Amino acid sequence: MRFVNALCPIALAFRALTSVLIASDSQQYPAQDSTRSISGEAVSFPPGAGEATILSLVLGPLREPSLFESARDASILSYRWTYFSFVPHREILIRLDVNANGSGQILSAVSEFGKSTTRRNETVSVADVEKFLKVIEPVGFWSMSSSAEKKTGGDKMYELDGSCSVVEGVRSGSFHYVFRRNPKPSSFTEVGRYLARNLARIDNSVLPNPPFPSADQ
Repeated sequence: MRFVNALCPIALAFRALTSVLIASDSQQYPAQDSTRSISGEAVSFPPGAGEATILSLVLGPLREPSLFESARDASILSYRWTYFSFVPHREILIRLDVNANGSGQILSAVSEFGKSTTRRNETVSVADVEKFLKVIEPVGFWSMSSSAEKKTGGDKMYELDGSCSVVEGVRSGSFHYVFRRNPKPSSFTEVGRYLARNLARIDNSVLPNPPFPSADQ
């Protein structure tokens, strides 16, 4: 097992996590009676989520709710994109909560180069929510594999100077997430871009991936 360029403190936590976690299969997770850890803290991802749990180190300090736990309420419809890069250090979090009347609330949190986090919370119209849903449904988010296919053979290497990206969703009492490390432009990255650019109005220069013109995964 080899590690590459552990250049920031969070990488040490990542090393501890990845040494004991196993990778997950693709599936949707129904609501559970208890999703609390032994310590009583919220659990952001289901058992066996593997590398995706590294994003808990971003969600925790931002006091973000657990969408995994939110699935216990079948009325909740919510999507969240979380991006983290080690070098340069950048954190982006966008969450869309859809209201009962079809409108939404978009929360964004952006931090670059260790600077203080910029937060915004704005209302999203019914029409804009519908446009987003028309983006996420055709790309097949709910059937995407939660983790990328793994290469077999050779040493297992964690690129600690890379980036991590995860899209989570909760609807009708089910939770699903898609995690990718160092993702290339694809329909997956376009989901995050749409949330950030079209709904949260984040400046294009902050976003990690260029636009992806095709809906192919």
